[in-house]
Amino acid sequence: MAFDGTANRLILYGGVSPTPAQILSDTWAFNGTWTKLNPPGGALPRWGHRLVRNTAQNRLITFGGRSPTISGLANDTYAWTGTAWTMVPTPTAPSARFRYGLAYDSRRNRVVLFGGRGLSAVLGDTWEFDGVAWTEVVTPTTPPPREDMVMAYDPSLARTVLFGGYDADTDVLRGDTWEWSGVNWQQIVPTTSPTARYRAAGVFDSTRQRLVMYGGFDGTNITQETWEYLGGTWNQVAAGGSTLATEMYAGYDSQRRKTVTFGGVGAAFSNETWEFTGATTGALGTFGAGCPTSVGIATPTTTAVATIGQLYTIDWVNLPVTITSVFVAYGVSNVLALGVIPLPIDLAVIGYPGCNLLISPDATGSAPAVGGTAATSLAIPNDNSLLNVALYTQLLIPDPFAPNAAGGTSVGARSLIGN
Repeated sequence: MAFDGTANRLILYGGVSPTPAQILSDTWAFNGTWTKLNPPGGALPRWGHRLVRNTAQNRLITFGGRSPTISGLANDTYAWTGTAWTMVPTPTAPSARFRYGLAYDSRRNRVVLFGGRGLSAVLGDTWEFDGVAWTEVVTPTTPPPREDMVMAYDPSLARTVLFGGYDADTDVLRGDTWEWSGVNWQQIVPTTSPTARYRAAGVFDSTRQRLVMYGGFDGTNITQETWEYLGGTWNQVAAGGSTLATEMYAGYDSQRRKTVTFGGVGAAFSNETWEFTGATTGALGTFGAGCPTSVGIATPTTTAVATIGQLYTIDWVNLPVTITSVFVAYGVSNVLALGVIPLPIDLAVIGYPGCNLLISPDATGSAPAVGGTAATSLAIPNDNSLLNVALYTQLLIPDPFAPNAAGGTSVGARSLIGN
């Protein structure tokens, strides 16, 4: 299920129904009410596939899955044009598979595919689709093989986020978090995290700028937990949905500003529709790799969140006790510096080799440091248009005893402004 921006509605395609098990080929639209569509030419039966929206070409993309029979396995690529399903001929393609992860990187205009289950093994390869051809991307670091993970692109992080999954070949349940930059995978060690699980529903909430995950099977129980990922940490939210909470279809309706789930499996198959709006409170996450000083990498530890009309303070730790001040940069982007220069920027040009600027330095200043800690503060204007806007912060830390004999940088802090 994915959002069709042409008609401002969610599109659901295919699936499998029980008793007897039957693979489906129907297409449905949802905008608060379900409507069965009858696209010309119909569509192939398909399940175990994923569906994402390519915003640059304004079409939905799916790949492979169990098709055209319930036990068949495909590696074809199809697009939803707004009125019909069209096969996209590609000169290359991933091997046939289902239960893979799929996301659309809107910054680089690439559909990203990871893993899944193939003909004889669980897979751990990474592929990208540019609208014409699939290309395998071999990276220095990669997540272990898995199927049924949560995967979504977060434009505020400029990263595809992957969580959890299951490796049936080794009977290992995954509870790890990874981010894909387009160059390499980086494993994230969150300050808080859900337990290992698979077959959860996960979407990116483009209004509140955070990934939302619900349900999944933890090896013993079907969970009814809602988690949100901000970068560097997962936060559990007190909101419960369907009890039949594995293998749900999920999408974010950006017109109605709701996360929507349909169906699922638990004690029985489900045809329930659930919606989740979520709170607009502020939130703090981290992203990117900092550059070490003589004591390591500085990180934020504050529990305060950015709020409209309030002074926002971030507490930083793991600074050298010998320093008395740090430089701080605030920005509204972690993609382009000052609107034109691609990030990250190598800071060797200012004498900090091995360090990168991760954010646009739209406002800069300094803050005192005492005993290995520092606090940076910024007044958030009392302007409701700032709600859910991401504010980025990074420290530059002079330290002649650092590995580069100059200093280091903190990780990036990403603060979502709330009310």
